[in-house]
Amino acid sequence: MTPDQVVAFLLENKLLEVRHVVQGALQVGEVVFRNRSFRVVTTGGPSYFVKQLMPGEYSAPPLEAALYSRFDAHPPWNRMRPFVPALTLYDAARSILVLELATPAPPAPGSNATDVDEDFPRVGEAWARALATCHGIIDPLDEAGDRDFLSAERAWALDVTRPVPDALQEMSAGQLHLLRALQAEADVDALLDRLRELWRATALIHGDMKWSNLLVQIAASGDGPPRTLLVDWEMASLGDPAWDVGAVLHAYLAHAIVSVPTEQDITPAAAAAAFEAALPAIHPEVRSFWTTYTREAGLTGRPAALFLDKCTGYCAARLLHTAYEWSQQEAEAPRRALAALQIGLNLLRQPAAGRVALLGLGDRQVT
Repeated sequence: MTPDQVVAFLLENKLLEVRHVVQGALQVGEVVFRNRSFRVVTTGGPSYFVKQLMPGEYSAPPLEAALYSRFDAHPPWNRMRPFVPALTLYDAARSILVLELATPAPPAPGSNATDVDEDFPRVGEAWARALATCHGIIDPLDEAGDRDFLSAERAWALDVTRPVPDALQEMSAGQLHLLRALQAEADVDALLDRLRELWRATALIHGDMKWSNLLVQIAASGDGPPRTLLVDWEMASLGDPAWDVGAVLHAYLAHAIVSVPTEQDITPAAAAAAFEAALPAIHPEVRSFWTTYTREAGLTGRPAALFLDKCTGYCAARLLHTAYEWSQQEAEAPRRALAALQIGLNLLRQPAAGRVALLGLGDRQVT
């Protein structure tokens, strides 16, 4: 779809009025995602997020539409209603999904901001409540539950050292360099094998938790607290809740990594010092997230500690995959990718010490 076709589609389905177009009170902006996506904003009227599946894509609006439909009205899935945008329309014939529009949480981590203390969003508690609610929808003991529409594949990042042959043809030179570096580490496959063995598909998981999939919707009146929303459910599945939690921990560390200056003349020692200086700002939010999640999920004592062990491993695996992603279309692996690779390896090999130094989660915070 083009922006004009999006407007025509919304008019056809009576989601917009002609006056919004004629009076110039309409803005349509394309959002860069895997699928064709658009933000449609009106002045004094409704606003929407419109997504259309691109031919050949592996992920599809049908899964998202099925989830949003359940979140809207189907017990116990509707416990997620406060944490997701509302489904407005799904056109199966044209693979078009229309949701209410939510505004991104300001500021969105991922830029090269250097003042982490000012720029860091305080959303840990809300993020934890949303995920704990999501993970509690499916009863793992109820095999007859409503889950047949969900796949149960293991997280892709756990196979980062074992790409399929087709993926090798599309790798950049920078990605090939990182893959060779990973495969040269004799212990990495064994450590990742252990994480693969720990995988338990027991819950509905989002599958792709990162800052861009966490939004805040501001009340139209400007009064009242904002809503924290989880969006982009293309990779949702029946999976291990530790993967989502580990992905959140990864998101905090990735924010600290990208806060490091990238000038070519910065020395490795100066970059390491900048990364260490960024960590204290994320620790309170990590602790807030972890404390809230374990409380909402009913995890205490040894079960909580074992769960954190697994989350830490998945966080490390996600960092290794992030290094790979950050090297896409690069002739050489960029500095931040090499940093993510090394930090991921360190956390994979020394999870207990890494939790304390990198995430601020010592024994006192865990128990």
